[in-house]
Amino acid sequence: MYIFRKRFFISWVLSSLVMFAISYVWHGVVLNDLAKINYPLTLFLIFAGLVYFVVGFLLTRFYQSRIFSKRFKDSFINRGLAAGAIAGFVIYLVVLVMGVSVTHVLTLEYLLIDLGWQIFEQMAGGFVVALCHVMVWDPVPLPEEVDR
Repeated sequence: MYIFRKRFFISWVLSSLVMFAISYVWHGVVLNDLAKINYPLTLFLIFAGLVYFVVGFLLTRFYQSRIFSKRFKDSFINRGLAAGAIAGFVIYLVVLVMGVSVTHVLTLEYLLIDLGWQIFEQMAGGFVVALCHVMVWDPVPLPEEVDR
């Protein structure tokens, strides 16, 4: 199957690393949220790394889906940004509904800033996926490359 080639794996791993790094800077440096966690930081970082590895996989698969291939035929970057924005919105909704937050007071301002940041984070991952799909050569072309 063409999806599990070099381009896929490089996109997956690099997007996961970028999103994890952005999340760490936001929560660990800017907001200092990580100091409020009630269990060992190492355990949190391991679990967060695993979560971002799964998010990177899903984002890369979403980017390669037929829906996005047809809708964004001519723009790899826009496809990556759109896939990231949708993924960020969905992830934010899941986290919000599950009540995962280190802040006890959830104001509308906090919710909107957090939503914006989550979408930005996943859009950065989508941008990395798009760049990898443009820059990494694979011996087996993607369907949109064959159609041209």
